[in-house]
Amino acid sequence: MTDDASWNDFLAEDYVAKISKGASIFAQQIFYQQLRCGQNKTALENQQQRLQTL
Repeated sequence: MTDDASWNDFLAEDYVAKISKGASIFAQQIFYQQLRCGQNKTALENQQQRLQTL
């Protein structure tokens, strides 16, 4: 998990906006969550499985 000070020092909001440009709001939210909170391998695999079943 990234703390607020580090998140701000990294200018993460600008970075997220730049690299998620053109992506759906759903994709932007997932991307933000993964950058902000991190994700372990099991959670990532579970999320990929859920998305593939959509």
